[in-house]
Amino acid sequence: MAITIADRATGWTGTILTDPGGTRPPPGGLALQDLRHDQHNFARDIRMIGIRLKLEQVGPSGAVTSTRSVFLPLSSPPFTVGPVTVLTPAVPTAPGSSTLSYLREADEALQFRSYFRDRSGNYVGYGVRCDYTLPASWFAANAPNCEVSELVISQRFLFSRYGVSPPHEPGGVLQAARCHPMARFEYRANPAVDRRQAHHRIASLRFDYRLHLYLDPTDTAPTTTPTTGSNQAGLFADEEVANPVTGIGAVARWGAAASRTAFAAVEKPLVCEVSAIGLSEGSPLIGPRSIYAPMGATHCWDNMHWWGFRGAGAPMISAPGAFHAAHVHWRWGGAGSTMRGTIPEIDTSGAPTVARTHPWGQATRTLVDPDAWIQTIRVAVTKNDPTLDPTRPGVSLDSLSAEDWPRLFSSLRGRPDSIESGGDIVLWYSSEVHRSTTFPGRYSFAIFPQQLAPATTLYSRAAGTVFLHGIFFAHNPEIGGFGVGTRDPQHFPRSAGTIRSSPTWARQP
Repeated sequence: MAITIADRATGWTGTILTDPGGTRPPPGGLALQDLRHDQHNFARDIRMIGIRLKLEQVGPSGAVTSTRSVFLPLSSPPFTVGPVTVLTPAVPTAPGSSTLSYLREADEALQFRSYFRDRSGNYVGYGVRCDYTLPASWFAANAPNCEVSELVISQRFLFSRYGVSPPHEPGGVLQAARCHPMARFEYRANPAVDRRQAHHRIASLRFDYRLHLYLDPTDTAPTTTPTTGSNQAGLFADEEVANPVTGIGAVARWGAAASRTAFAAVEKPLVCEVSAIGLSEGSPLIGPRSIYAPMGATHCWDNMHWWGFRGAGAPMISAPGAFHAAHVHWRWGGAGSTMRGTIPEIDTSGAPTVARTHPWGQATRTLVDPDAWIQTIRVAVTKNDPTLDPTRPGVSLDSLSAEDWPRLFSSLRGRPDSIESGGDIVLWYSSEVHRSTTFPGRYSFAIFPQQLAPATTLYSRAAGTVFLHGIFFAHNPEIGGFGVGTRDPQHFPRSAGTIRSSPTWARQP
């Protein structure tokens, strides 16, 4: 069965899948299909595949003696599953009136009262929620003498109407609707754990999503029915320091110059299927954690854009800008930080000062929950392979998650297929919240380095939310017929020809 989404206040339509009784989600968790905003196609199917617990066995001395990874779909068993709740509160009309009650559910992580409102002070939103509890009996059987007695997960999809609020780009001027595929978790402590004996703890909690986005190939008119068509995607790493030369071009809206100002690396469109890293334990840097970091580190990707294929040689979405596209950001670069100073909601990193200022960490401008900032975010874009499609009979959820997450995709084929000319493609998004992370000690850079500060171990809290910033969906035409950035293909510092000649799944900026 299914619950119909038809919310006039926000403009979103679609269906929420349920069990035969119509009250609970199907096995695996909430699944939303045929989502549209104002009749513009957005997604065929978006859902969480499940969670993956990394369990550590710890000896009385505190040393880790063994580690294992366990995949769990949000299903009964092993979870106790609550009913599907549709969040459709009334819209306050008087300026200064109280915010929507359901938005308070996310206030622990972000102040959504400053997101879901228009300039007149009115608040509006739509959502769906389901709660799951992994009981003490599961931990007793699978991780005895564990520091955690229960794990509670609240899966939530929140939606906004079209407008500039919530802001989602440095200027706060691009209009869009918003979809937040959030999941909140809470570890409940086990007061009976005996750390004098061998015991268990959760080293990380990973949330794996499959997002079958589908956008129309036009920016002039909506499509009233789903059609088979091609989509394209691009990966972007933001620039940290604005280039004064290309910055002049950006102000003048010289497309290519604006792109060079905003981005340090671009693959637009993606030449072939990809598996990439967005954050590494809360840091935008990938590489060896050593006294010489970040000298040997590589920057992660910061965001992804998704759009409908418009035909060979036709102009695509502008970058930066991307008016008729879906945007997924998990971090902002430093180049636009001055402009963003008036929009604090979009810079939400709660990392402590040592993480923000450490040469390795630099955990700044990350769009994550402050209570769960030690995240590793991974993304992948693949063709819609039938063996990895949960809507097809016989495809089990556990076959859609691997302990070595990138291997799930590289095992499809040794060389990634070309998607440069568009295709039926799927976005995979994984957020792993780590219990802790350790930054190396600070050393002076000299012939004989001297230690200036010891290594630092930092911890996440016992509750937090993932995928907070969500997906922005802009479906209006380009302003005045042209964009802020370029509508041409952009590939730098690695050229499209280089990627094409030696295609690999793992591609760093």
